[in-house]
Amino acid sequence: MGPFPLEDSFGMGAAIVMLEQSLKPGKNDKTVQFSMIRKFRSAFSNIYQASAEGQQAMVMAKEMRKLVVTKTPTYGEVFERFVRRLHKRMGEISSPDRALSLDVLIEIFRILEKEWGTPYSDSLALAMEGAFYVIAFCCALRGEEVPLVNLFGIKKHWEEGDTHNIKHVVIPLLGRFKGETGENYHLLCIVDKTQHGLEPRKWVGRLLGIYKLMGIRNGPFFGTAEVSRPKQETLNQSFMNAWKALGIANLI
Repeated sequence: MGPFPLEDSFGMGAAIVMLEQSLKPGKNDKTVQFSMIRKFRSAFSNIYQASAEGQQAMVMAKEMRKLVVTKTPTYGEVFERFVRRLHKRMGEISSPDRALSLDVLIEIFRILEKEWGTPYSDSLALAMEGAFYVIAFCCALRGEEVPLVNLFGIKKHWEEGDTHNIKHVVIPLLGRFKGETGENYHLLCIVDKTQHGLEPRKWVGRLLGIYKLMGIRNGPFFGTAEVSRPKQETLNQSFMNAWKALGIANLI
């Protein structure tokens, strides 16, 4: 069984740090989830492979396939067993988002439309909120994907969608989208108006018109010249206010 070298060759130091991280307070429970602490393993492995010790790794390649032989402790059999047992011991708490029904969304747009007609309303905020909701729902996008919508791409295809025999709106996403590589456009087409009354062209056009008056021609669609691409949390408070106005805030 030995003798072993007088050093940590099994990744014991990384294991201890992961155990210490597991005691930190979390958002959905008293302590953090396993998915949070396992990130340290990836960080440790990347640092090791970038060090002088990591340069001893061998790469076996045949045609398009590659196999890397490394001495990284966190890839060893002992550490793999530790991670599996740690995951079983900690478990996971899942808190999925609730689905938003079409009826609720229609009521939210009814509220936005009513506010749009008031003289003291914030047109930019309302247009941005309405466009965000309608694009996210009609394009079936996740919250972090909607801010990828690009202003220049919408302007480029705006007239084309209005003059086509089937009126539509082109939603261009600029950036890394899903499994794609590179910073390329990913074009999504949605109808001008849905059968249930959602109006993508109206709300996208309102925000587009406000940007034109402000002299903004390029950049993220959900941002201004002074503000970079926003995060999905930007409209959380506005969304919660709409739920409160409907009297169903206690359901979320």
